[in-house]
Amino acid sequence: MSKTLKIIFSLVLFILVIMPLYVLCLYVHPSTDDFGFALGSNIWKGTIAIYKSMDNRLAGNFLTLLFCNTRNLFLYRLDLVLFITLFFFSVYMFFHTINHYYIKASKSNLFFLFAVFSFLFIGFNPCISELFYWYPGIAVWISSIVFFNILVVLAICYKHTDKIIYFVLVCILSFVMTSQNEIVFLFLIIFAFLLIYQILLDRHCTQRLPKIILLIVIFIGSAIFIFGPGNYIRLEFISTFQPVSIKHVILSNILLYRKIFLLSDVVIFNLILIPFYMQFSINIKRFINPLYLGIISLIILGVMLIPSFVANLLYSFRTQDVIYYFAILLLTINMINLSIFLREKHILQIKSTSQIYLYAIIFLLLSYVSQKESVFRTIYSDILSGKVIKYDKELSCRHFLINNSKSDVVYVDPIKNKPKSICICDITTDPNDWKNGVLSDYYGKKSIILKKE
Repeated sequence: MSKTLKIIFSLVLFILVIMPLYVLCLYVHPSTDDFGFALGSNIWKGTIAIYKSMDNRLAGNFLTLLFCNTRNLFLYRLDLVLFITLFFFSVYMFFHTINHYYIKASKSNLFFLFAVFSFLFIGFNPCISELFYWYPGIAVWISSIVFFNILVVLAICYKHTDKIIYFVLVCILSFVMTSQNEIVFLFLIIFAFLLIYQILLDRHCTQRLPKIILLIVIFIGSAIFIFGPGNYIRLEFISTFQPVSIKHVILSNILLYRKIFLLSDVVIFNLILIPFYMQFSINIKRFINPLYLGIISLIILGVMLIPSFVANLLYSFRTQDVIYYFAILLLTINMINLSIFLREKHILQIKSTSQIYLYAIIFLLLSYVSQKESVFRTIYSDILSGKVIKYDKELSCRHFLINNSKSDVVYVDPIKNKPKSICICDITTDPNDWKNGVLSDYYGKKSIILKKE
């Protein structure tokens, strides 16, 4: 396959991934959590109050309050567009930095990898519908992944420039601005062990004192993620509200990882892509024993259980999205390493790899489309069938009815069109339901109740 054809194919695949997400952004409406955030009279004071009382996610809370308090549907939707754009841009920069310093593959191969990775992450994400329904959810999981990608890029650049002060500043900012963020917590722990190795065992280690200072900052920041102001209160509240045993915590994570490791579609698709991974890593001769790397990857993912063990709670969808991203990333690294191992050990030699991985990707897409239910099938079905448009019209009519009602008690019709990709739940016929209460406070009504069918 020529470079031009490869870029065109990658671009088409990426457009098929990202365009439906942008289309959904045009029809989303604020949800119950968003209405609750919109009740804050002072954005900054509200952010500080939430930071101290319920979690230490300063940046996410500020962005949530900022855009929810605008009470402007256009800005609300624009914010989702910006978040999604920032996410994909940070992922590409992550791959670009690693490729620039280590893999040195062609730009066409790099973009192909980015497109396939984006497809696998979005296409198999078990909680992607939450992205378009809970604004606090998107603020948490996208900011978490973006911070992780920034940390990786800066850590790699720091390693090659020895400008450690920039990495220290970003670490400090990430401690203050994020929380419930196991992926950054995990990264900091891993980086801490690398620093310890350099300080204690590397004879050529430079700038020992700054690295020791950074090590202290990292361990303090890691502790803040779990026991920081408000975060432990939140975890304690959730564990009380949702009491579970350690056994249930383990089982919940096994179910979360089943799509990654138990011969799932994601694993099979990555095995099909081995010819591409072999070509992508053609300039690399060194590798890690695939068995050892696989075990290390499982241990790393196991470390992510620590916060849930501490709080004795099940993972929320926000954490699942972040862990799923990291699991896909680890799987990709393992597959690239396996491809180098097979090539350098002369176990598998493939000629005309370009044609083979083109056929592999076509098979991947056809097999995905043929599934009875999938993320993209649901999204495209909701868009092409017009469900998202009808959903938008119904909620707009409800908004108009409530705003123009002179009564303090307003009865609204149930939503008939509920596209799975952007609608999860609605208010109820019970005026004491928390969703009804938040919506009533938002509109300044005594009660907003769903009509009984």
